[in-house]
Amino acid sequence: MAAQAAQAGVDAGRPVGATQPVAAAAARSFADRAGRGVLTTPEVRATMTADTVQVAVSGTTVRLLPIPGLNIGVEVTARAVKERFTTSLTGGGS
Repeated sequence: MAAQAAQAGVDAGRPVGATQPVAAAAARSFADRAGRGVLTTPEVRATMTADTVQVAVSGTTVRLLPIPGLNIGVEVTARAVKERFTTSLTGGGS
């Protein structure tokens, strides 16, 4: 779930004009909806540069065995290049 939430954030942050809060909100929304019952206390960190977007999602997995003190944490980071428009310098044509 954490990996899918991080990827959802990256996907939301890649388009031209997307912002860091948009990427973080998409990851948090996915973690809250799809991760309910699997990933507890999810935390999201999104960073963005002119060229890349990165979203990290961390949390604690739900225990399958009732062993006191057994808390399994996960942290996943997804990263991608931001989309951008380019123009041809060769002039193109047929």
